[in-house]
Parts: sequence; C-alpha cells; structure tokens
Amino acid sequence: MNELINIKDYKIKKIVIPKKIYSWTIILIISLLLSIFVCYKFKFEYFYQNNSIYKDNKLSFIVYQSDLEKITNNHKVIVNKKEYNYKILEISEPIINNINLEPYFEILIDTKIDKNLKIDNNIVKIKIKYDVKNGFEIIKSLILGEEN
Repeated sequence: MNELINIKDYKIKKIVIPKKIYSWTIILIISLLLSIFVCYKFKFEYFYQNNSIYKDNKLSFIVYQSDLEKITNNHKVIVNKKEYNYKILEISEPIINNINLEPYFEILIDTKIDKNLKIDNNIVKIKIKYDVKNGFEIIKSLILGEEN
C-alpha cells in the first residue's frame, strides 16, 4: 500500500493574471474598438468660407487661386444655414497685389437666396462644402501626406 497516488502531484496549476493587467487589457480593447468605430462612422466635412457682397441680384466675392478649384467644382452654397444651388456667371482676370504674390479672382455667382438678404451691397457669409472624409482618410493624409 505504499503506492498511493498523491492528488497534489496531478493537480493542474492555473495561470494567474493580475487584476491590473486584466483590467487595462479590457480598457485597451474597448478603446481600440471605439476608435475604429468613430473613424469609420463619422464623416468630417470641409467648407470654404468667405464673405460676399450681394449686388445686382448676384453674389460677388474674391477667391485666391489655390481655392478656385473648390468653388468651380461645386454647385451648392450655404447662406444662413440654408443650401442653395448656384451657377458661376463670371470669373475675372487674375489680380496680383504686391503684398501677397498669389493671384486672386473675383467670382460672380447667380443664386436664389432669401428675399430678406436681397439688399444691394449686403454682406453675406457663404460656405461651400468641398470635401468629405472619414477618420481613416484624415489619419492617412496626416501620415502619408496630401494627395494632390
């Protein structure tokens, strides 16, 4: 009877993870999942903003050459939180001043805005949406640089 088996010799030892490591791992996984969700779900809109003058039933404003593409590639303008369609009627010859060497243009657009804004020489703030990106596109452009 000397050959009795001791149960302590065959007991499987558990791997013990400290509670701090376990809780930080859970927090890290949850925050990673939330950040991936936010980057995919939310869209960030980019707007071109400028002041324009209403005269002769048209809006007139000045745009630098670097921003000209943002205006010509779109057809909707936001005035007082309302969106209107617009049509470009005229783009002036490039104007260059001595202070800033980048040329600028005067643009004349035709749009149907509210009657209360239709006062000659009224200054109206306009916004034109020119791009929509999600979080991953923004991070990619920050890391790799702009794609132009």
